[in-house]
Amino acid sequence: MAGPDGERRPSRAPGVSGGALGSRPFFGLIVATFVGAPTLAWAGGKLREHHRWAVQVCHVDGQARACSWRRTGRRDDDTPGVRGVWNGVGLAIPVSAPDRAKQMAAETELDLAPGDYAIEASLDLAPLDALTTISAGEFSVQVGAEGSATVSLASVAQATRESSPLPLRIEAHHNGGKLPVRVRIAIPPGAPFTPLPSRLWVNEIAAVRLPH
Repeated sequence: MAGPDGERRPSRAPGVSGGALGSRPFFGLIVATFVGAPTLAWAGGKLREHHRWAVQVCHVDGQARACSWRRTGRRDDDTPGVRGVWNGVGLAIPVSAPDRAKQMAAETELDLAPGDYAIEASLDLAPLDALTTISAGEFSVQVGAEGSATVSLASVAQATRESSPLPLRIEAHHNGGKLPVRVRIAIPPGAPFTPLPSRLWVNEIAAVRLPH
């Protein structure tokens, strides 16, 4: 059954009477479970924010894996830099400064066998206000020591408004083991963001082995 907030709630099983629920130890267990679950979720969220890491599901040759991201580089404030959802990771877009460049960076690793790979993903901004103007800033990806790509935030914003996330594809040779994937948002001094979009999302990350 769905509750007022849209989440599914467990329903009472047939045959369980109100008298059975009146048992104090059993009732105490139910209360502890329902009270404790939000507390554990809150604590997990604060832990991720404190350590600045996130987890998403990525795919290697069609197989789902958990990819753990961690924030890297300079930290100007306590804003959680990375946030994971099941199919993507979101990087907070830094607030511009009038006198210096700002950046947000993170990295993950893909455990791959030796071979040639295409690293694929799609990019969008969310939430993106209809009045937001983005005329500066860029997003870059570095795959291992060889592959890289850079796109403007303006192009990601345009693709988002067209409801078509911007595709990204980087080909790289890998000798086996952990392949680092590093992402970075760079904002030049005095970039005119009004109002500021909250996050750039890197979605549906996949490593696809290329044929010989």
